[in-house]
Amino acid sequence: MDTLDAAKRSLLHVRPSQNRRPGRRPGALIALLAAIGMSLSAGASVICTSVVDHHVRPIPPAWGYDQVGGVRGYFGTASFWLTNGTDYACRITQNNGYLGMWYSIGHPTADKPSFNPLALYNPVIRSNYQPRFAGFDIHVSALDSPAGLTNLELRAELKGYTAQGSETLRASRSWIGRTTLTNGPFPKVFVWDVDPATLGTIGVIAWVLDRGMAGDQINVDAVKLRVVMPELSVDKEAFLVSLAMLLDN
Repeated sequence: MDTLDAAKRSLLHVRPSQNRRPGRRPGALIALLAAIGMSLSAGASVICTSVVDHHVRPIPPAWGYDQVGGVRGYFGTASFWLTNGTDYACRITQNNGYLGMWYSIGHPTADKPSFNPLALYNPVIRSNYQPRFAGFDIHVSALDSPAGLTNLELRAELKGYTAQGSETLRASRSWIGRTTLTNGPFPKVFVWDVDPATLGTIGVIAWVLDRGMAGDQINVDAVKLRVVMPELSVDKEAFLVSLAMLLDN
């Protein structure tokens, strides 16, 4: 620690032994949260996009990992397949059915990942250098309901873990209506702007197509998170992201 210069010290509460979690591997989320896909600037902060899954790899269980250091899976009364390496096609196979996919953040679900949405990095990093969660976007390349119900629903979910280790729903956002969902143009992005102050800790995200009928189909190109990051010089940003990865180990 004595080798750090003053600028880098300013990022830290200098308590290096605190909050260490032995035996856990680094979460790739930490690097991706600072992915240089910074699209908007807001004073001393920037909004970054983190790709949770681009849906170009084989369907689980053939490939069970997402792109933020976690694992993923699918569920429902449905069939799933990869279409030309560009998105996942998901079709409900029985009436009054449903389908969806889930993705853990930063770590496998066995680790019970838990992130504070107001301060996603380890608490040893000062609050003014902490990224905060801002949104969840579902990129849909097609959505078809040939003979579906009028109350067809697409739902995004944020989940965490209780003190006993059980998965629990923190918040959800629904888009309801067969006409609303299937009207183009496509590709279409279903955007959920999230207030992190209303959430508990989060560790899993999911999307669900619910109240479906046989033949209802959604093609999902990608699932992404938006995160507000402090605007830093290149050297400070490189140091901060690297440090956050180490602290997540």
